[in-house]
Amino acid sequence: MQQRLPLMISATFFFTYTMSLSVLRQFLMRDAGAPIFLISLTSTVNGGTAILMATIWGILSDRLGKRKFFLVLSCIMIGIIGIMYVYASSPLDFVLITVAFSMFSSAFRPVSMALSSEYATSNSSKTRELSFLNLSNSLGMFIGRVILGFTLLMLSPYKVVFVFIPVAFLALIPVLRVREAGYVKMAERLHESGERLLHFLKRNGLWTMYLSAFLRQTGISGIMSLSAIYITENIGLSKSTMGFLSAVNPLVQMPSHLFFARVIGRIGAKKTAAAGMALSALTAVLFLGARSAKGIAAGYMAIGFAFGAFINGSASFVVQNSPETRKGQFLGMLSSSRSLGSTFGPALAGVLASFSYSLMFAVMAFLMLTGCVLTLIFCKDADSS
Repeated sequence: MQQRLPLMISATFFFTYTMSLSVLRQFLMRDAGAPIFLISLTSTVNGGTAILMATIWGILSDRLGKRKFFLVLSCIMIGIIGIMYVYASSPLDFVLITVAFSMFSSAFRPVSMALSSEYATSNSSKTRELSFLNLSNSLGMFIGRVILGFTLLMLSPYKVVFVFIPVAFLALIPVLRVREAGYVKMAERLHESGERLLHFLKRNGLWTMYLSAFLRQTGISGIMSLSAIYITENIGLSKSTMGFLSAVNPLVQMPSHLFFARVIGRIGAKKTAAAGMALSALTAVLFLGARSAKGIAAGYMAIGFAFGAFINGSASFVVQNSPETRKGQFLGMLSSSRSLGSTFGPALAGVLASFSYSLMFAVMAFLMLTGCVLTLIFCKDADSS
């Protein structure tokens, strides 16, 4: 517990900050007169940057054996760059700031997950460690959504950004107390035997999990990229109400992480991840059928429960089927696969929503269900011992 606690606290603050800014960016751009397609395009740029950088950060942390350094760097840089959003005056400004922000924020998840998995020895205990870290991420997201709900009642989105800036630097304090795990083993990574990447991608259908993660993230990111606009403009709810309702997602995520960590021990990581993808598709149906705050709350509840299944199942599957000396790289590739979906999904959603929100939700649901089917067919669970 002493090993994992500083990392968990830091993750909580980190995701309080980053997940809140992703919502505020939508409002800032809308207030600046940006059209819906451009707002979605900026989310695409965000994901596109993370595609490349998440894997690079993972590889660097593997090779250098200094995961703590990259966590510190990430916290410092996102705090500095986040301030720039309030001074953005054109669409190009938002795009450039988003690129810089994503470049450094994409380091935290793969590096922290790799470090967390190194605190354990067996696959089952690695799953437990990852679930605790994921719980912290969701707690941060929940806290951020609650703060958003209250602050947007009183302040403009521009001023709310300043409320969150200190949180990025609060994430830095516990990171300084994070203990490296397995430093000697990391140093050996400079002398790896040269195992081919393709060999591991074929191992138990690992490639399929990356593809399915891309499809699931394409669907869910497409929906989320326009969620704030859809809820406020089509359902007619206020920005503050939207903020409170979106807090239902991480609130449900927190117990779902612990629940699905136990489920993985019973049915395996593959089926758990697939269930998360299927439940994600349900979100599209609930949002489309929503006519009030209750319907939107049900949609966010489905997202939260689905995410607990998906992220714990997929991350555990990757950890179980990747070499011990390259966890950062393979978890970074999972983040990159999701980021690729985050790049493609908002752009696709923006185009489809310009015709019909019904069409957009239907296509997003189909993509997520396709990922579920592929996972069930091609992936094979490793020994959970």
